[in-house]
Amino acid sequence: MAGEAPPNFSDYSGLAQSTVSQIVPWTKGYAGIYNIKSIDEAQGYFLQLLVPGSPNYNPKLVEQYRKRFTDNGFDVSDNQKLINAWNSVVQFSADTRSKSGTSISPWDAIDVIGAGSGKKSTGPQQSIATRIVNETRKTVDLTSPQQARGLLESTMQSLVGRNPNASEINAFRAALNELEKTNAPVSKTTGTEVTTSTGQQTIDAAGNPVDITTSAPISNTQTTTTGGISAQQSAVDYARSAKDYAEYQWLLLI
Repeated sequence: MAGEAPPNFSDYSGLAQSTVSQIVPWTKGYAGIYNIKSIDEAQGYFLQLLVPGSPNYNPKLVEQYRKRFTDNGFDVSDNQKLINAWNSVVQFSADTRSKSGTSISPWDAIDVIGAGSGKKSTGPQQSIATRIVNETRKTVDLTSPQQARGLLESTMQSLVGRNPNASEINAFRAALNELEKTNAPVSKTTGTEVTTSTGQQTIDAAGNPVDITTSAPISNTQTTTTGGISAQQSAVDYARSAKDYAEYQWLLLI
């Protein structure tokens, strides 16, 4: 059922959208077409589908929902139970959006609730997992002795007119590595990751059921990085501290 196409609302009552999520997309203000702006209005909309004489009266569409609910294990044997089932998936959609920022239409929520409650007993069961991301990572990347030597040599040749001696190279590398440790860049990632599983399984060599690879997570995250230093600027600062830096710069002006 997870892969089944939602009802085509273009066939009914002049509605132009193709999924319930477009009628109630759960965006800011719950704004949708026909000015549906709240959970109560979304629930009221479904009542209109059931009531003869209503502008949205649509028994054929109601039966499509009744079938989908039934296939997912809901008891919708009478209209009151059908209304209760609809109200539960509308509330589930709104709660999911509010708590995790993940949009899921009431149509798809029927599958998710049915699978999660164990009501749905046959066929592949789609599941949607939302992970709240709040990660902080500090990365310490030290310049190697070879890199430090090459960087300082090129910098001092340009600013002092000579190669650094062994003592200067060792002192520069030690100072640079210390700066890299104390000012290591820190990255913070926040947001959500949503993974959808088809629920299908295969059998491994030992005869055990194994979930088929789920879809790649859909990330809605933001990363900010602070800290870090410039090794090049550190080499420039070190070269400018050499005793013969000023003399060499004066000679360049003659």
